[in-house]
Amino acid sequence: MTPRTKNKPLPLYKKGFLCIFLIIGSLVTLTVIFTAYDLDRQIAGFFYTPEEEWLLLEKQPWKWLYSYGTIPGLLFTIGGVIVLFLTYIRPQLYSWRRYVMVIVLTSVVGGGIIVNGILKDYWGRTRPRQIQEFGGRWEYLDVTQPGIPGKGKSFPCGHCTISYIFVTSIFLHRKSRWISWTGTITGILYGGLMSVARIGQGGHFPTDTYWALGVVLLTASLLYYFILRPPHYIIYQTTPPSKKKVIGISTGTICLIVVMVFLFLTRRPVFEDHQHGLSLYQDTKEIQLHTNIDRGDIKIKSDEGKTPHIRTIVRGFGWPEAYHELHVQRISRQGGLFYIDYQLIGHGYFSELNMEMSLHLPEHLHSRVILMPSEKTEIPQKK
Repeated sequence: MTPRTKNKPLPLYKKGFLCIFLIIGSLVTLTVIFTAYDLDRQIAGFFYTPEEEWLLLEKQPWKWLYSYGTIPGLLFTIGGVIVLFLTYIRPQLYSWRRYVMVIVLTSVVGGGIIVNGILKDYWGRTRPRQIQEFGGRWEYLDVTQPGIPGKGKSFPCGHCTISYIFVTSIFLHRKSRWISWTGTITGILYGGLMSVARIGQGGHFPTDTYWALGVVLLTASLLYYFILRPPHYIIYQTTPPSKKKVIGISTGTICLIVVMVFLFLTRRPVFEDHQHGLSLYQDTKEIQLHTNIDRGDIKIKSDEGKTPHIRTIVRGFGWPEAYHELHVQRISRQGGLFYIDYQLIGHGYFSELNMEMSLHLPEHLHSRVILMPSEKTEIPQKK
């Protein structure tokens, strides 16, 4: 009788192809379903009313998630950098090195470069609050339609990307199943809460949020199965590293932490409320507004019985003490023309900025507002 042979485990690269196939297949399937049934707008519509606008914009804990929700993921990444440093000087941690590198590089490459550096700036998808169905002035684009680079930054969701970063703990299953499952479940739950917050605030569509998770998983899978391949590298090091190597590693670690701290400081929440009254003449027939705010972020509202005015809400993240200064100039009218030059001048550095302008005017003037220019212009900055 021939002895029974155990089934050989699947090679690492085959597991990688299978994992990536499942991730891409799931993302494509969901995207086809959401596009076919217009689920992006339907789900976003649950959180929007013309009277209250976005239901979760000012409510807790959703407001906290927008303002401070990226901090846990950033601290998780900083913790990974510290552990990575320790793997070079603590013998008991040598074998963790490439596993931890998967987590750190996924955050830096996936979240920092692919999502925030490339896709958000160049895909050009308009946010829910910017489209005509929800009070904005731009047309809706589904997730498969690239728009004008810089015009919209909805795809994918940056907040969700850093919130889902905890799911990369699943690649630690060979080292610690407890850490692996705890981190993965934390990432799914926390990322899911962040997704609800950003959809309910008019910042993102559902497809933006699950593609954020997809980018995290795809980046981590490529690193784990094809680039770093930690299961194939068992690090044996019985002697401590040289003093020169420790200095080099320490310097690199400090530099990474400094960069992370800088990113943390630029995530200080910014909120500004600028209001300016308009003294319209009774015979005003047309209003021309020249502004540096995106046309898609401008809404016209009725406030019968109240003084006409312009209100601009600024939300985002920036360096401490960064703020905006409002400059308004009204030009003399001719033949019922009322011309307004409305500029918000930024002081300091902003890592993310969203502006929402609302013109509160009598009903009969709603169709007589001309926006100049119609497309985005650069916001002037003072140093």
